[in-house]
Amino acid sequence: MAGVAVILATSASNVLCDIAWVEGYDRGLEEAESRGKPAMMDFTASWCGWCVKLDKDTFTDPTVQELARSFVCVKVNMDKEKANAKKWSIRGIPHILFLAPDGSLITRISGYKGPSDFAKAMRTALKKYTPAPPAKKPKKVSKPLSVRPPQSPADVSEPLFVECTKCKNIFNATSAKGTCPRCGTPYELK
Repeated sequence: MAGVAVILATSASNVLCDIAWVEGYDRGLEEAESRGKPAMMDFTASWCGWCVKLDKDTFTDPTVQELARSFVCVKVNMDKEKANAKKWSIRGIPHILFLAPDGSLITRISGYKGPSDFAKAMRTALKKYTPAPPAKKPKKVSKPLSVRPPQSPADVSEPLFVECTKCKNIFNATSAKGTCPRCGTPYELK
């Protein structure tokens, strides 16, 4: 019977390890910023019974563990990091903050939540979090280096690009003479 208890304790411990926790508020926020992920900050203490229950019941749930992969998960020790708890007006624990990588608040959970309620709150946090879109580099538009005039007006059947002398519009000339479709400036190919 003792062998069974050891096996159960070992398997429960391994399940808890499925969430990779970062220790400390500052370190966790740095990690969230560098990875571009929101942070799930668990303000906790070793003497808190509800915190232990959260660890044993909620953080071992497969759905919660799966959702946790979308976050940088951080354990914040209330006894060691009182300034950060005060900064966020945290008076009771467990208290979970969901923060964007820049440190802004997405949402929070105060008190113990069972696995289904906690998973629901995690989904809500993920829906509220919208990452900044990546900066797009403007595409370079290449202009033709030179315009080859046709040998004769009958040669214009091939695409021929002309640059307007007034508005700098580049367009496909359909004949040896014509006007710019944008500004109406006349052109003549020689």
